[in-house]
Amino acid sequence: MVFFILSSLPTCLAAGKHANEKNKIFMLNISANFIVESFWDIFYSVFQYADHVCGNEHETLAFAKRLGWDTEDYNVIAEKIANLPLLNTNKKRTVIITQGSQNTIVYQNEKLHSFPVTPIDKELIVDTNGAGDGFIGGFIAGTSMGKPLAKCIDAGHYCAGFIIQRTGCDLNDVSRYNWEEIVKDM
Repeated sequence: MVFFILSSLPTCLAAGKHANEKNKIFMLNISANFIVESFWDIFYSVFQYADHVCGNEHETLAFAKRLGWDTEDYNVIAEKIANLPLLNTNKKRTVIITQGSQNTIVYQNEKLHSFPVTPIDKELIVDTNGAGDGFIGGFIAGTSMGKPLAKCIDAGHYCAGFIIQRTGCDLNDVSRYNWEEIVKDM
């Protein structure tokens, strides 16, 4: 959604407003440091609708620096982002901070959670580009299936782990996987 903000802000605002009015989940992925560093006003106009915000450690640190927070503690940053004003006052914001192979931090309902990432042998890692997008895809899939938070994080970790074992977003061999079997326990 974030890169879409730069090309069609009215569409993003309409989606946020619709989600707010219908009490639907509106998720925003920070996506890149330069978004909060160079396009803050545009970003923040959409951010106010976001009840789920996700970013990696670099993106959320840029977010914190943009707001002048004197901390590099991701637990503190997650809580501070969660407590920024949310237009839908019927909800509390959930903040997810991924950290590559380190635990994923989640601040939800005034509680901090930490989810370990399943290690992947270094020799299997081909390209880390797209890991964040893979995580978000898995997390959104779990959320759309009504899965609990831990299962959504598991799905995100699985998809990120899957994508870093290929070049770019090469999915030519995905048909060999039994996806229904993979997601049944998620």
